[in-house]
Amino acid sequence: MLAGAEAGVTTPERIAELRKSMGLDRPLYLQYGGFIVHALRGDLGQSIRFQAPVNDLIFVASLQTFQLSLAGMAAALLIGIPLGFIAGLYENSWADSAAMVVSLLGVSMPLFWLALLLILAVSIHLQWLPAISGGQPRGIILPALTLGFVAAGLISRLMRASLIEALRHDYIRTALAKGLRWRAVMAKHALKNALIPVITVAGLQFGGMLSGAVITETVFSRPGLGSLIVKAILWHDYPLIQGAVLLTSVSYVLVNLLIDVLYAWIDPRIKYA
Repeated sequence: MLAGAEAGVTTPERIAELRKSMGLDRPLYLQYGGFIVHALRGDLGQSIRFQAPVNDLIFVASLQTFQLSLAGMAAALLIGIPLGFIAGLYENSWADSAAMVVSLLGVSMPLFWLALLLILAVSIHLQWLPAISGGQPRGIILPALTLGFVAAGLISRLMRASLIEALRHDYIRTALAKGLRWRAVMAKHALKNALIPVITVAGLQFGGMLSGAVITETVFSRPGLGSLIVKAILWHDYPLIQGAVLLTSVSYVLVNLLIDVLYAWIDPRIKYA
């Protein structure tokens, strides 16, 4: 492509010259070793399409994706934790059933279909929010709700199961028998212990949002890392694809590490052990 093969204006000499300049004439193990060495130095190479450093392109796009993932995670927690708490607190009631129906919709609904429904209902019919994200502050609301609602389905179901299990423990009955207020027992004892598995899933969901915002960003025309990866694949921009995949993988690992560190703050038993 760089030599103009698609336009039919290249020569074998030009191709050989480019291969040598890019190091593609070396054995694969040397090419891979060189990539690792440069990556450890923070150099992910040059984009074929944009003729710009991959680092700069990924940095600009990842800021947009990180912002969307944070907003989506906030929406997921604001929807999922209250739903699961209500369902677990009023087990086998109409509130439990209603909350689990909403949760089932979140777990079962395809991401792209939910995005299109929100655009149709909120943007076209009600005209409350823009359909295209663009650079407006309001433009992040619909993409964040799309990502958050899907993650909220799993979070609410896990929150319900964890709270039901926590309420059956002896320390809850002991706290109530000592005369502690019901609200204090729910907030300081039951909810805090029920949040431990929820945080694990929330961390995994956040890592998935960082690496899986491709569909959402494409539907809402948001210039993030997901849409950049799609364009890089269509343009056969291999250095850009490598850099983006490496960044999403590292971010996923770092998020899981952060969740493990948070365990000690939430559950003192882990720190003492």
